[in-house]
Amino acid sequence: MKKWNIVILLTIMIPIVFFVSCDEKNETPNTAAMTESLMNMDSKYPVTKNRYDLEMLIPSNVNVIDYATVEQTLFMEKLTNIHINFTVVPLNDINQKLNVLLNSGGKLPDVFWGCNGFFLLERMQGFGENGLVQPLNDLLDKYAPNFTKIDKDNPNSRFRERLTVLDGNIYGLTNMQANLQIINALPYRMWINQGFLDKLGMVMPTDITGFYNYLKAVKEKDPNGNGRNDEIPLTGYLPTTASPQGAIDVFIMNMFILDDLSNHRLILNNDIISPAYTTPEWQEGLIFMNKLYREGLLDPNAFTQNLQQLKQVVEMEDAMKVGAAASFTDYAIANIGGSRIDYLKALPPLKGPKGVQTTPFLKYNDLYAGLTFVISRDCKNPAIALRWADAFMDEDPSINSFIRYGVLGRDWEIPQQDSGPSITGGIPRFKLINDLWGKPQNVYWGGNGLRYVAFNSYDRTPIEGYDSEVILYNASMAYKPYAHDPVPPLLYTTEENVRIQELQVAIDNYISESIARFTIGDLNIDKDWNSYLTELETIGIKEYIKILQGAYDRQWKK
Repeated sequence: MKKWNIVILLTIMIPIVFFVSCDEKNETPNTAAMTESLMNMDSKYPVTKNRYDLEMLIPSNVNVIDYATVEQTLFMEKLTNIHINFTVVPLNDINQKLNVLLNSGGKLPDVFWGCNGFFLLERMQGFGENGLVQPLNDLLDKYAPNFTKIDKDNPNSRFRERLTVLDGNIYGLTNMQANLQIINALPYRMWINQGFLDKLGMVMPTDITGFYNYLKAVKEKDPNGNGRNDEIPLTGYLPTTASPQGAIDVFIMNMFILDDLSNHRLILNNDIISPAYTTPEWQEGLIFMNKLYREGLLDPNAFTQNLQQLKQVVEMEDAMKVGAAASFTDYAIANIGGSRIDYLKALPPLKGPKGVQTTPFLKYNDLYAGLTFVISRDCKNPAIALRWADAFMDEDPSINSFIRYGVLGRDWEIPQQDSGPSITGGIPRFKLINDLWGKPQNVYWGGNGLRYVAFNSYDRTPIEGYDSEVILYNASMAYKPYAHDPVPPLLYTTEENVRIQELQVAIDNYISESIARFTIGDLNIDKDWNSYLTELETIGIKEYIKILQGAYDRQWKK
């Protein structure tokens, strides 16, 4: 039997324990009168009469050169009088670092920013009950005028309701976005090498047979023309919390059954939640993945390499080798401006052997996202912190869109009436002058953080040459007909959440490990399937589903 060192997804699923609060170390917030004596109460800006410092923890962004000196930071300080002292944590380590920090009992930064993947709504009641974060309920109406106005102007968006957890509290804010960002809602994409298709005289596959035949031809017919058998028919990368879309199983399994990694591979049908990974259809998908692996069509490195390593493979100097790769975007795995990115085209979901053709639809992500802005127990003046954060939701586009597009009038502009249609074919809301997205720069925070989303990224005029928004919007439209509604966001009691976290981590890691082992043959479908199911029973799959179903029935069942 083959031996394989499994490391799948252990970096993604970090258990979140609920902490014993250390009240003796808490800073006591100032009284309202003490806080307001520091604030400018006569107008919206500046927030404070004099410079006021906030300590803020934020995840790193590879394209932000220096948060402390970036133009947006200086702009917001001038606007509000708030100076930010940044603690920057590597993005891939953010959940683990936060878990350790909150468990330490030590002093916390005043605010957390951009840590959506950690401060999920279902965890916030526990954090609040243990005194780690401060509720905002009594502060919003008085100290968040922008939030309050947008909330009142958009009653159908139910912003407050979406931020409220079971104990009735609001423990932070997230982007105020009334409309779904379709590009983000359909993220699990496969990119196929159009150059290889052309060289092989083949068309874009539409079903599992066509896909298999294409991969077989890539391996056997030397489409890169270098005379060597060095092509990699199908690959991906080890998913992380920040970038899960490289999981190679998702695109393949969705020809057999919904594989929604972002929702823990759960399925909702007729108000019943069930796991995909215990079904005969899942078993059939694993058999197909094993077939691809045995025939040399599925790259074993897809289970271990990271995104940057995949990009290096795509960009190898001697020849283009990759036939198809899983990724959120083409530019994540190939260089903008290079020749390789031109080969990559989005491959829509394929029809499986029994007609299944689906893709995960993260329709709640923009509407029920994790919290972008959270005030810690140790912030002495939470009203000041909230007023500062509220500035990012100002309806003035020069403020609310700085974080995503840069300086109005220099990096982007509001178009003239005769500027032509937007990417979607409608009336454009803005026009890019200098496209900074995905490039190292010192202008803005790269979309990392809180804002009022006045318009979507594709509500603009196209730009000449390569335009990632055009590519991603068109890809999303090709995926949309096959979108499968997910399990909606669930809120738990503190006791439920502790147990859910334990079970979810154990089950998710076991499933990810088992996918890899069944694929490479370290586990045998015929011999090991029953023991695989038994192990899930031992871990606690029945208890896990019971808690999920109870939360769903309480919150969503009509």
